[in-house]
Amino acid sequence: MAPLGEMIRPRRNFRFVPEYLRRIGKCLTFGCNPEQTRVAASIIRDITEKSHYLNAAAQLYYLRPGLVIHRLRVPAGPWFPCSEPDGRTQQRGETNWQEQAQSSAIIAALAEKGLPRLLQYAHEEAPSEVQDHWASFMNNSTQQGGFRLGSTNVQVHKIPQLPDTVSVYGRFALRYAQGKAKTFEVVQTIWSHSQMVPLGTVTYSLKSLVDRNQWLPYIRLLAGETEKEAKEASVELEKLAERVTWLEKQTWDRPDAVEDMGAAKK
Repeated sequence: MAPLGEMIRPRRNFRFVPEYLRRIGKCLTFGCNPEQTRVAASIIRDITEKSHYLNAAAQLYYLRPGLVIHRLRVPAGPWFPCSEPDGRTQQRGETNWQEQAQSSAIIAALAEKGLPRLLQYAHEEAPSEVQDHWASFMNNSTQQGGFRLGSTNVQVHKIPQLPDTVSVYGRFALRYAQGKAKTFEVVQTIWSHSQMVPLGTVTYSLKSLVDRNQWLPYIRLLAGETEKEAKEASVELEKLAERVTWLEKQTWDRPDAVEDMGAAKK
């Protein structure tokens, strides 16, 4: 059996958004009757309204109020890439590595806005035997043991196009090696509401300064708190996929399909 916190793995990640929109567009281009058009519109509406939290939940991130930064407006700044009217990213003469570095800086800065909420929650909910460890870490002190920051890893999934509106989600995780918990991680992801994909993920690896058996049960509990929401989101994503497939089977992918309009091809 997989360790707690490592059990749920969504079958679909954030890439389902552009994939589903492309597939629905193909159905509409082929030609839909009024009922099929209504179904297509309802799927697009659900993708627009639910994709950010479905993706977050399926990836084991917290959804509860107070732990999520919802719809934070991020303005364009002099050092940030910003969108042209046609959606292209304004280059301002940057090379690819400069653009990547700027994107990493944006994503890291946004993740840090959500990090204190998650750490404060862990501190407040911690049992008495490990609460001092959390206090020590949050106060940047090692006198009482606890944790210290081991490393920070920033992954850029999509170049930010600013201004934008984003949501910041966080979760706790345990990284296993040879069946044993080796590293405790705090993970933050930044969701772009304009591009409908995560811009990036920041992983903070924490190292224990005391015997890991003192904190492991509590960390397992934190890492497993979002399992229920992940299962529910995965089921809803499966239903969304089934609706898209149904629309395809009713339009261009049925045996007797005859194209009504456009130039959709199999």
